[in-house]
Amino acid sequence: MIYVLYGNDFEKSRAKVREIVASQIKKNRDASYFRITTEGWNPDSLEEFIGGRGLFQNKFIVVLDGLVGSKESADVVLGALVRLQESENIFIILEEKLAKEVVKKLEKRAEKV
Repeated sequence: MIYVLYGNDFEKSRAKVREIVASQIKKNRDASYFRITTEGWNPDSLEEFIGGRGLFQNKFIVVLDGLVGSKESADVVLGALVRLQESENIFIILEEKLAKEVVKKLEKRAEKV
């Protein structure tokens, strides 16, 4: 499942991310929450979150913070959209700005944009 939040009001977007995370944790009490930023970016970690599950957790809730807007990680994340969508885990993409063509790609796969 993919949620996408973007726009100039970054405070509002971050508040919405917190709301989604809280809601998902309430539904999945054993879920684990992770946040990946451009500073901690590693393509292998994304692969682990797509297919992985914790030993005792039902789901991972993963916030991809600024990865689609970064040249180093955008291609990997966008190339994995189908698998992100099909994953049992929850992915929240948080960006300040997105190009129209990127938004269209995300809209095809996201639960909510």
